[in-house]
Amino acid sequence: QRADPERHRLIPVYLDGRPRLDEMVPYGLRVKHSLDMAELGLGGVAEELRRLSARLQGEPAAATVPVPVRPSAAASPLVLFDALCKLLPAQFETVMFRVRAPKHHFAPESSPLARRALDLVQWAEQAGAMRLEEVEAVIEREAPGLLGSTL
Repeated sequence: QRADPERHRLIPVYLDGRPRLDEMVPYGLRVKHSLDMAELGLGGVAEELRRLSARLQGEPAAATVPVPVRPSAAASPLVLFDALCKLLPAQFETVMFRVRAPKHHFAPESSPLARRALDLVQWAEQAGAMRLEEVEAVIEREAPGLLGSTL
């Protein structure tokens, strides 16, 4: 982006929310337009990037439907990850079974739970919001109240 600012754009995306103190923002990024996934959600960030890309390419702005931001685990894969890491191994395996997660895409059962939880959240994210909500519902069924304690 520094070498050719007309061809390359830099848009920081803060996954855990925008830092509260300017000193915590990496050097050079304070002056950049940034997106906050904790505020917009994954769908909101994607929509904003699409909108900015269309504007940079000179395309007319498409009518967009605002992405609802709701305080649930489906809006925050990080909350789902935290909840999955708090499950007992048997509960985690039940979640994997109930959402029909293809085990051959994940780290083996002998891997740390955090690694397997990350694999599950990434798999669910790739499948879309419906899959994230399904994982959320199964976690709530297996460990009632756990998601509420992570918000």
